[in-house]
Amino acid sequence: MKKVGIIVAMQKEWDALFAGTEKVGMAFAKERTRRNIPYVAMISGIGKVNAAVTAYRLWKEYDCNRIISFGCAGGVIHDVHIGEVIVGDEYMYYDVNCGSPNAVGQVQGHPETYPSCYAEWRFLDGMRHGLIASGDTFVESDLMASSIMQSLYPEHYPVALDMESAAIAQVCEERGVGFTSVRVISDNPLLGERTYDAFWKRKDERLGQLMRSFVNMD
Repeated sequence: MKKVGIIVAMQKEWDALFAGTEKVGMAFAKERTRRNIPYVAMISGIGKVNAAVTAYRLWKEYDCNRIISFGCAGGVIHDVHIGEVIVGDEYMYYDVNCGSPNAVGQVQGHPETYPSCYAEWRFLDGMRHGLIASGDTFVESDLMASSIMQSLYPEHYPVALDMESAAIAQVCEERGVGFTSVRVISDNPLLGERTYDAFWKRKDERLGQLMRSFVNMD
């Protein structure tokens, strides 16, 4: 039987996802979708280690065989703008370097990129698919973003950067768990859109819409 684990990094992402429900502010929630699929949601905290530990817990303690991560990310190509929704079709690290013969971003003994299980999100209106790259750095300048992108070119071309997705994907790949990361673009330093704080101040509704889409998908 399918059981889905949901990971969000921050309390404010949790509040946006579960706005208007009794689950606001709780550490975890157990519910079911319209298709009667059980799911467990947890707040991981930001960063790769927190995300990996939470993914492992959802697999080990809650028997989840599918994990979805909802949250925000920074855009790093010129045609990705604030408010767009990116569904990862693969994941990698941008801050890992294990030396030759491993590629930049590749953990030794693992693939260069981790796969995504995103078929259920393929046809939702207005969503884009692409590579999401992760690292333990909040990228807030065009110089930082450009440096990261240059280190990965020409083999890889991320559309967004976050701090959790690749770590969750690594755990899921090791445990045979399907994984999808769904990210709302909160800023894009390449376009001068350094608006992360403003994104939250205007109480963007897209995260809540994504959660409702997940719960109600037929």
